[in-house]
Amino acid sequence: MYTTVFAQTRTITGTVTDESGNPIPNSSVLIKGTSTGTSTDNDGHFSINVPENRSVLVFSAVGYSQKELTAPQSGTVSIILASTTAAMDEVVVVGYGTQRRSEVTAAIGKIDPGPIATLVSPSIDQQLGGRTPGIQVTNPSGLVNQPPRIRIRGVNSVNGARDPLVVLDGVPTFTGGYSGYTTNNVMANLNPSDIESIEVLKDGSATAIYGSRASNGVILITTKKGKSGRVNINYDANFGFSKILKRFELLNAQEFVTIANEKLKNAGGTDQAFMNQWNTNSDWQSVVFRDPAKSQIHNLSIDGGTDKTRYFLSVNYANQQGSVMTNSVKRYSIRANIEQKVGNWLTVSNLLNVARAENYDQNNGANSLSGAIYNSLRALPNVRIKDTANNAFGGFNVKSDGSALGRDANTRDIENLNTNLAYVLARNKNQSKNHRIINNLSLDIKPFRWLTYTAKAGIDYMNLDEFFFWDPKHGDGRSVSGRLSNQAGNILQWTLQNYLNGNYSFDRHTVGATAGVEAQGQQSNSYQAGGTGISDIFFGQQNVITGSYTTQLSSGGYSEAPGFYSYFGRATYNFDDRYYLQASFRRDGLSKLAPQNRFGNFPGVSVGWRISNEDFWKSAGLAGVVNELKLRASWARVGNVDIPGGSFPYLSQYASAPYGAISGIAVSLVGNPDLRWETNEKLDVGVDIGLLDRINIVFDYFKNRNNDQVFAVPTPVSLGVPGNQVYKNIGDMENSGFELGINANIIRNSDFSWDFGINLTTINNKVLKLPSGDIVGTYTIIREGLPINSLYGYQWAGVNSVNGNPVWYKADGTTLVQGNIANSSYRGANSLTDGTLVPNVLLQASDKVILGTTLPKWFGGITNSLSYKGLGLDMLWRYSGGNKIMNVTRQETLVNLGFANNGREIL
Repeated sequence: MYTTVFAQTRTITGTVTDESGNPIPNSSVLIKGTSTGTSTDNDGHFSINVPENRSVLVFSAVGYSQKELTAPQSGTVSIILASTTAAMDEVVVVGYGTQRRSEVTAAIGKIDPGPIATLVSPSIDQQLGGRTPGIQVTNPSGLVNQPPRIRIRGVNSVNGARDPLVVLDGVPTFTGGYSGYTTNNVMANLNPSDIESIEVLKDGSATAIYGSRASNGVILITTKKGKSGRVNINYDANFGFSKILKRFELLNAQEFVTIANEKLKNAGGTDQAFMNQWNTNSDWQSVVFRDPAKSQIHNLSIDGGTDKTRYFLSVNYANQQGSVMTNSVKRYSIRANIEQKVGNWLTVSNLLNVARAENYDQNNGANSLSGAIYNSLRALPNVRIKDTANNAFGGFNVKSDGSALGRDANTRDIENLNTNLAYVLARNKNQSKNHRIINNLSLDIKPFRWLTYTAKAGIDYMNLDEFFFWDPKHGDGRSVSGRLSNQAGNILQWTLQNYLNGNYSFDRHTVGATAGVEAQGQQSNSYQAGGTGISDIFFGQQNVITGSYTTQLSSGGYSEAPGFYSYFGRATYNFDDRYYLQASFRRDGLSKLAPQNRFGNFPGVSVGWRISNEDFWKSAGLAGVVNELKLRASWARVGNVDIPGGSFPYLSQYASAPYGAISGIAVSLVGNPDLRWETNEKLDVGVDIGLLDRINIVFDYFKNRNNDQVFAVPTPVSLGVPGNQVYKNIGDMENSGFELGINANIIRNSDFSWDFGINLTTINNKVLKLPSGDIVGTYTIIREGLPINSLYGYQWAGVNSVNGNPVWYKADGTTLVQGNIANSSYRGANSLTDGTLVPNVLLQASDKVILGTTLPKWFGGITNSLSYKGLGLDMLWRYSGGNKIMNVTRQETLVNLGFANNGREIL
């Protein structure tokens, strides 16, 4: 005889609000000890069926403290959640899933996208720095449409990729360089107002599940989705401007004439600089810099839905000018996130992002003839910018043969035949247009309450068109009678994911598991053509290349299709919210490497102990002060497959090689079948502390050992290897340091709130192994035992007050060597106040010493967020230090030779 017994249930309804009485949408309502629950709607309402044998409900929401309530037999309840700066039970996105903050045993930084969305900045990547420990963002070029350098816990490769992997809505995207002018910056194609959350995975335990692409860390971006309830329509517009805080202080016209003639006399010459009849005092920096540079961003979004269908739609327009003339970016984007539930077991969602970007770069030449900022510092202030009578050059002051800036009353031309910047900026072009489509289709099947199967298919497609033009009459294009080129191409990356996520609780145990497979392929195509000898500037003005040049420089293209296939998994165990264990594993196979090295294994493990949940902690009365205390530690091995040598560096590559009048083909790069990815062993020990339910502190010590670094190793000339080098895994490097993050909710009431945060990261970089001695650059050196790219040069002693010669120390630190202006040779000096030249004392390469490191030894940020009756103010300060910068600009403006302008410091 069989008997079926149905458990009795009761329905509980209610609302969830914050301390000010505002509803908290999408709050989680769970029956404790189970995975059964619901979420609140846009008005904070919920309804849940509670079995008779269960009596406790758990309420939680991102940014609020968790709260438990013994469920009544029936009726309505009102729940008020207290806000906290970083609630330990907020949901954190991890690789291929989510976890509660209290369960996380890895180093994961969470960045609030809200303050970023209010900034007049089209791209979020430039705004990530200073908001969480461990991530540093620098802008290497100053151009608004160029991606910044993002480094997570330092530089992790000498010659390979250094940027983190970016995962958008669970699908990895492609990043990195595409051509000489354009990079694949996925974050520049996203509307900041569309972003729901940003997580930064820093240690091995968090990143190991991404395997061979995780050496430089991972950034997870989740976009907004619709919520059930009424339709919400939002429009916001942001306007802003930027100014050059401080321009270079240069000599005016009269000062230049005096100093220039003085320099010439000291060198044995006569006066060559004069004021002209127009009494000109030209400000060349005003030709280059915008003052101010304006920006605007417009966003329109619509979201809403029912219990079955949810949608989020948005359109965006952004226009940002750079501080340098002709540099700007325009972006148009559309996003549609649609989610459809079919019964209680299937959810279908599609996330689409379409973006068009128009990039206008600094349209000058590649060298000093047309370098805009540099030439604005060296241009002669006593000559005119415009010459209305010079019709041959459009009314600009240019020499009649077009070789240099006009000299006016001076008796000699500007040093190095520098150009008239105004002409170059007006005539040359360097622009690109790209379209990017990202679409992720996802199926979530829930056969059981504790198990979810996810299938995802994603495409990431970019189409690019670039045009480059140098005017034939003046500037860099003059020597070749003009130059232009056009490049067109596209990249298509597809991703397929299938994985299971399970989470099951019984008694005081919670176990979780993730297991899946992923395949990804990429198809890239590009065609480029260019030439010199422009027949008519019409072609450059109209972006036309066909038939526009007389001498073909190059034409052709390429096509490549790399890919990989992976298995991955993660297992978690939680005992009574006190003891945590997590292990992850990934096996990657990549077409980029030879068959015998194609597959690699990347394991990771982490543990955690939540001391604040121990009975002895609570009984001692410490929980009222230290409400959260968790120790954690992790270790993992990850990889970096973006190494030098192209898409297939294990294969030799060939290129055309004419021999006289005969066309031929030859080896251009010798492949290495033993080449493998760089590996990175990551160790992390950390502690999470919560004080008074208002202050959260995160502290970590980390050590990353980067092994098998890829170098171009010299080969004997007799082997006949192109470039006399072969890529090999032969170097090691290490990063270690500390991270500290403090976030505090200082004041919060119905009218006013104040949140404060500060973070600090220290980095100690050291090169451990090199293939064959020092690698010396112009100003830097890579040497074992020192940070990568340490500054390397002669130690400055000062200026000889008698003859004005610059003076340096030899390697012994005591012997002085001075430069001689007349013949540019060097001789010894007895002191800085003695003009005697000591013979046979010269500067040699062996006299160079280490002058410092280019890498910051510490960096961080300070944030303040204030709100008063609906008015908000967000502030961010970034800082870094412990490094030195080679100030070549200052060096050039102090050069005492040459007929060009100087800085006022020379007076």
